[in-house]
Amino acid sequence: MDKLTLFALRNNRFTQLLLVLIIIIGSASFLNAPSKEDPEILVRTAVIVAQLPGMSPERIERLLTKPIEREAKQIPEVSELKSLVRTGYTQIKVTVADKHFNLQPIWDNLRNRMNDLQSSLPEGTIGPIVNDEFGRVASATIALYGDDYSLRELDLVSESIQDRISALSTVSQVDIYGVQDERIWLEPDTDAMSRLGVSPGVLVAALQNQNIVLPGGKINTGKLELTIEPSGNFETLADIENLVILEPESGQNIYLGDLLSVRRGYVEPQNTPVYYNGKPSVVLAVSMLSGITSDSFGADISEFVRLEQQLLPAGLHFELATFQPDKVAAAISSATSNLFQTVAIVLTVVMLFLGFRMGMIVGTIVPLTMMLSFIGMQIWDVSLQRMSIAAIIVSLGLLVDNGIVIAENINTRIIQGMKREAAALAASKTLAIPLLTSSLTTILAFMPLMLAQDVAGEYLRSLSQVIIIALMSSWLLSLLVTPLMCVWFFSAKATQQTAMPTWVIVVNQWYGRVLKILLNYRVSFMAMMLVLLMLAVYGFKFITVQFMPGSERNQYLVYLNLPTGTPTSETAKVTQRFLTWLNDETENPDVTSHITYIGDGGPRFFLALAPVDRASNKSFVVVNTRDLDSALVMIEKTNNYIQQQLPEASGQAKRMWLGGSELGLVEYKLQGPDGALLQQKAKLLIAAFAEIDGVVGITNDWENNIPKILVEVDQDRARRAGISSRDIALSLNGFFDGYKVTDFRDGDRVIPVLLRGNQSRNDFDKLRSVEVTSGQTGVTVPLIQVADFGGESEPAIIRREDQQRTLVISAKHRQLQASELHQLMQPELAQLNLPSGYRLRLGGELRGADEASSALFAYMPHCFALITLLLVLQLNSFRRPAIILMTIPLSLIGAVLGLTVTGAYFTFPAMLGMFSLAGVIINNGIVLIDQIETNRKANMLVNDALIEAGKARLRPILMTTLTTILGLIPLAIWGGEFWYSMAIVMTFGMAVGTVLTLGVVPVLYSLFYRSQDIQQQAKLVINI
Repeated sequence: MDKLTLFALRNNRFTQLLLVLIIIIGSASFLNAPSKEDPEILVRTAVIVAQLPGMSPERIERLLTKPIEREAKQIPEVSELKSLVRTGYTQIKVTVADKHFNLQPIWDNLRNRMNDLQSSLPEGTIGPIVNDEFGRVASATIALYGDDYSLRELDLVSESIQDRISALSTVSQVDIYGVQDERIWLEPDTDAMSRLGVSPGVLVAALQNQNIVLPGGKINTGKLELTIEPSGNFETLADIENLVILEPESGQNIYLGDLLSVRRGYVEPQNTPVYYNGKPSVVLAVSMLSGITSDSFGADISEFVRLEQQLLPAGLHFELATFQPDKVAAAISSATSNLFQTVAIVLTVVMLFLGFRMGMIVGTIVPLTMMLSFIGMQIWDVSLQRMSIAAIIVSLGLLVDNGIVIAENINTRIIQGMKREAAALAASKTLAIPLLTSSLTTILAFMPLMLAQDVAGEYLRSLSQVIIIALMSSWLLSLLVTPLMCVWFFSAKATQQTAMPTWVIVVNQWYGRVLKILLNYRVSFMAMMLVLLMLAVYGFKFITVQFMPGSERNQYLVYLNLPTGTPTSETAKVTQRFLTWLNDETENPDVTSHITYIGDGGPRFFLALAPVDRASNKSFVVVNTRDLDSALVMIEKTNNYIQQQLPEASGQAKRMWLGGSELGLVEYKLQGPDGALLQQKAKLLIAAFAEIDGVVGITNDWENNIPKILVEVDQDRARRAGISSRDIALSLNGFFDGYKVTDFRDGDRVIPVLLRGNQSRNDFDKLRSVEVTSGQTGVTVPLIQVADFGGESEPAIIRREDQQRTLVISAKHRQLQASELHQLMQPELAQLNLPSGYRLRLGGELRGADEASSALFAYMPHCFALITLLLVLQLNSFRRPAIILMTIPLSLIGAVLGLTVTGAYFTFPAMLGMFSLAGVIINNGIVLIDQIETNRKANMLVNDALIEAGKARLRPILMTTLTTILGLIPLAIWGGEFWYSMAIVMTFGMAVGTVLTLGVVPVLYSLFYRSQDIQQQAKLVINI
């Protein structure tokens, strides 16, 4: 390995140019790197939707949901199925296993299977339709609104804007929300039709035969080919009214307009209205093109919105509702600020320990390693986001160690009389492999994060990647740059210029005396360490566990739910009352804006937040506030308002979260075939939750039962009238919801044409007198003549998971974490007594934590084995690696102490801190034992070798520890809630762990090798 140093020394001009290029290219890589708020996670879920209008949930489940599930499950890559069933509708979310990244072939297979299945589904089924863009994120949502503009006008303007914004080079797709569905209604005059003997079937046939768009072929004249285009499709509403049909009895012509009214309009009430700051709006959801920087996208969209607002007519407003680039910029700015503060702290500590000259030489590695790391990140396609920047911060304290060891060794050799070049080459030859081993063992400590086959592993992968890049860059530069700079800047007699600062000498002497005492009381000291470790393990039981901390966005979410079956119009009325309160600037001065989706969850504007399922009884509100503190205050105020002022609604304001599950949410999944039994057990769980003071947001995801009108066809009476069950179903559906006859084309718009009853269709009493027309004879009879009427209650929703009925009860606590609330529920869970064929599964935050932990620790044994092999290879011993590995658990003492003192939670980032501690402890152990072995080879007695090695390695070990600890201070103070627990674990763990390691490693070594010391002393006595 000394060849790297030899190459750098002999080709110093090349090395200088290389350093300049690293700085230039690294700076460019940093400035042009794609930036994100968080690492990009592949959403491996597609959504299948199928409809059979009017069919009950249980029949939909049997006829549509189960066949679709069976077909989807045959795809080997599919890992999970989640189904929603409601009247006339089913939705199946198909999730692929986390180990798969090339999803398009899987989705193509799924789509082909659904197309093949379609022919075997009941007649009238719409779909199944596969949506494989469920995970697409709308990086910007833009609201278009105006007080004096109708929804039709907003719709037309939004379509024009959609075309223009889609042309931007940074935009991949634009979807529109809040558009009112347009229809052409044909409302027949039943008296006129009955008098003339015209059945609805005649009208439908006439409309469908007339309104066609078919090619007429081509004529080849020899020199010219002419296309024939027959007319016939409807171009105006008058074309429909003027359509001529024959009166069945007289054969006279009748205009369609004499038999029905033709009206173009919008679905009333609007199915999925959207409100921006309480005003009816249309929202454009804009997705960013893959590989584009957030800054570029943000600049394009901001400029587009500015220019578009200038072009819009007076009274129309075009404003950003949610804007991801702002969040990304704030997150990157904060993380970058923490990074530069950490760099300054690290350089200051290095100079305090090493003095100015050596401090500058060693400190040079820090910015160079950062620049080289940015280049490596670009090559490895790692973006700038919270994980990658934090990885650099964490590794800064570790990467200076290589430079320190090399520089000190060169300085020592120069003092001993070697020439600078020779000293540099000798140091490189001696230390290259040990330093490589040290770096590799630290890297292996982080490898489980990169290898984990889980969403959490995907989220953390960039952290491992950057640490690998940074540590290997540091090792490479310590062999290329540090020796060269030592040759340049060390004088031939380096004694005075690189002397150890006085305070370091004092600490060294004090440590030597303490270590001597510890070596005299080895067993007692190790017994004390064992007691401390046991206390730490015991104390860990009292540490509150939290999977992921909450998001620090200045936004919060509001979910409003009315009873199932509530129409959109009523949901909108209740929501408007809430929005009126939210708009009150006197009451809520910290609210800056808000966007509301009724009957629809809107776009996925944040990766971790899946859109709410569509339902007429639900509203979803995104509220923007001045800052995070304002959001937390508003969450409490909003919950109080909902509870006190909206008694007809249930709902909750929630802080945004980072993981796959809501923060603090406990879910119990009851699975089994009988829905009634599931509901019975669910009531027990709901009651148990309700008895715990402070529990909020208790929900049953099957919601409430809804009433249903039964039309019981008397088959004998129906046969005598020539009426079939199909005739009755079609007549009912046509009268109340409308029967689709054809499509009307207006430019690029396709508007459904529906035949339906007049406004009296909403009169319940009209049900009995609905005219049913025979499809065979054309005879029309009132419904009451062939059917009786009744009613019953049925589940509004049936949910399924992995092909089993699944009812989920969820709740959270105002103060307690999910693990604590789950513990309080244990007595009730033990008394559920589920029969055979039923089971209870854990969901929510706890399930996510279990799955992530299992995935992360799956490769821990493999990495531990590789670390052991490396240590054995480097140290050529079993006992010496055992000493190092036995010190790793000591970091738990400091970690538990820190979490206890600060009251911090043990979060997922805190677990990362434990991985980091393992790497640092191993690194310190290698450095210390390597020096011990060097001393023993110089014929020192074991205890003398231990004391001198400890004193010699104290400075680099303490410096590595202090640079890491002090470098974490900006992350702990300003890094936000996400990094706080990790910084606490690493700070206390390294502080306590390093101090203990400096005592435990020598003491363990003495215990393992004291017999050799006795033998050596005996030989000396014999020789004397």
